[in-house]
Amino acid sequence: AWSRPCRHLTPREPAMSSLLDPSFRPTFFELFAAERLTPGLKGALLYALGVAAQRRPSLIRVLDWGDEVYALFSAVLEGSTLASSSATF
Repeated sequence: AWSRPCRHLTPREPAMSSLLDPSFRPTFFELFAAERLTPGLKGALLYALGVAAQRRPSLIRVLDWGDEVYALFSAVLEGSTLASSSATF
């Protein structure tokens, strides 16, 4: 099976040293933007569900489950991000 090598590590370099490298740490602005993104995404998703429910009355029941829909959306989004960056918990 073909395995993709890690781009930022050399064979002799341990994996933990890359976490300590300042070039891989997020900046203050990236952390601030990530912190403010979550409430904005939730509001946008709930608004989109509200508009969709106005156009299709069968979706009104989905609005009652807005928090659960957002949790599912967030889990899919985070899973996709982890998979695309070859990251793990």
